[in-house]
Amino acid sequence: MAALDLADLRTSYERDGVVRVPGAFDAHWVATLVDAFDRLMARVKAGEKLAPDSALGPEHGRPDGDFDARTGRGHLRYAAVHDAALARWLRESPAAALVGELTGSTRVQFWYDLWFCKEPAPADGATPWHHDATGHPFTGSAIPSLWIALTDVG
Repeated sequence: MAALDLADLRTSYERDGVVRVPGAFDAHWVATLVDAFDRLMARVKAGEKLAPDSALGPEHGRPDGDFDARTGRGHLRYAAVHDAALARWLRESPAAALVGELTGSTRVQFWYDLWFCKEPAPADGATPWHHDATGHPFTGSAIPSLWIALTDVG
């Protein structure tokens, strides 16, 4: 992880409930995510149903995904616990330590992953303003969501 002023970022997180952390992951960790996403989304686009990777242990939600070629939008859900590269990313990347430091938590537990594919689409294909509360069954100040853009976004 690049040298970050985590104390200042933690203050921002405590004040605003959100913080942008530029450069949190080096090229290796980003490439791991991009490669996994591209590989899994290619399978979904081909119509394949994702199945659990039995080598990773018991299920924690069934992996699923969809893609709508008309809108260029798709999603993957519960991929990390069923994919060895993503499981390794969860264990070895600086993500958990970063979240723990920013939230002041001494224990961080992975809940689930949700990936979005938003390929270039017509101008009316922009994602409408929305909230994500319906995707999270819990509330509270100690339940952070880590959002990582794998490509540049405006």
